Amino acid sequence: MSIQVHFNNVNLSVISLPRSKLWIFANAIVQLLYNAIGDENNHRDSSASSEDGTDSEHFAEDYDSDGDEHDPASPFAKPSTESNESTRKSVDNSSKPQSELSTSTSHDDKEETNYFFHVALTPSECTIICSTSLSNKFFNQPLRICQELGYSDVEKLPEEYLSLIVDSDGGFAKSHRILELTKPLSENNVALFYISSHFNDVVLIPSHLKQRVEQILVSEHFIFSESSSSYISTYDVDDKKESVLSDSHEKTFELLAKEDIHPQVHEKHKVLLTGARPGEIRYCILKTIKLISLATPSQPSYFAITRTFSNELSLILPKSHKLRSKYGYKSTSTIGSFQDVLVPIAMDLSKLPINCTGIVAGLANKLITKGGNLLEIAYLSMAKSGVILIPEEDLDLVRTGLNEL
Repeated sequence: MSIQVHFNNVNLSVISLPRSKLWIFANAIVQLLYNAIGDENNHRDSSASSEDGTDSEHFAEDYDSDGDEHDPASPFAKPSTESNESTRKSVDNSSKPQSELSTSTSHDDKEETNYFFHVALTPSECTIICSTSLSNKFFNQPLRICQELGYSDVEKLPEEYLSLIVDSDGGFAKSHRILELTKPLSENNVALFYISSHFNDVVLIPSHLKQRVEQILVSEHFIFSESSSSYISTYDVDDKKESVLSDSHEKTFELLAKEDIHPQVHEKHKVLLTGARPGEIRYCILKTIKLISLATPSQPSYFAITRTFSNELSLILPKSHKLRSKYGYKSTSTIGSFQDVLVPIAMDLSKLPINCTGIVAGLANKLITKGGNLLEIAYLSMAKSGVILIPEEDLDLVRTGLNEL
């Protein structure tokens, strides 16, 4: 099995806020999601107005009756005409990897062909990741409001990041794939964010360390392919899986013990890692707009929406069919098995510097090793917490591993 790593050269910003202050950012998130829909003539999904007649105009009309659409402070406000016009230049290059797109376009056009965004919720935190230009466009105002109010727990991280989209040709477990890539990066003090989508893994690296990361990849037997504009491993990961997963990561656990940080199993909040079906991306984004616009207690405890390429939209949704139906995510609009239930295990990392390395990987390594190198793990790195998602059927095994920490 080979690993292929696509660099997306668009700088990303990361925003962290407590879940209790999500309402301040609801309008900005809605603007970001509307922006992701893009030019309706190019990106209209046939299902967006199918079952319940929902499309962006109908959604706006629903709230216009209450006078909310035209109130710029309202969480339901639709982007202005000027804002919409600025996103009308999108071109559907969905068949190309992001790294290829970013190297073949001008700076302005590069932003238009950058589809990556990520909005994630946990019971305590919301993390927003998008291009720096869109962050400045949509989130500067709520950030300024929080600064004026003295909310020190709302933060736009000082670093800018680049996304690495990680693919493989199948074979051994995804958990090994991501650790094989990130282990040498963590060992070289490169701080990482891990995000698992239904389609691929995403690793965020500080943008100013791109050259160092490329050098590390080359030293780890990755070669650059001009044809795919990506780095490809030149060895079989299955042959190295024991060496990848054998390190003790003692420093990680010493640090967690020193700061009294203990992983918490959130068994009550079981989730699915799923994705939008082809042709259903716009529909699922519109449903997410409605979900973000709900009062905070009505939103799921764990949720994430991640777009890597124009034709890939991943979702973390509640396991409960009743809750998914309540939020409007139809089973006919999503893909993935409803039997592959995941349980979040979360660590509060707010006491640690943002540039700490190897924390999430260290915990994942310990649990995978305890599971006989067969345990599948998905990742949801938040700005100030680390979340790994464990298959429900492996929960007893994982509890045993956690008790040994």
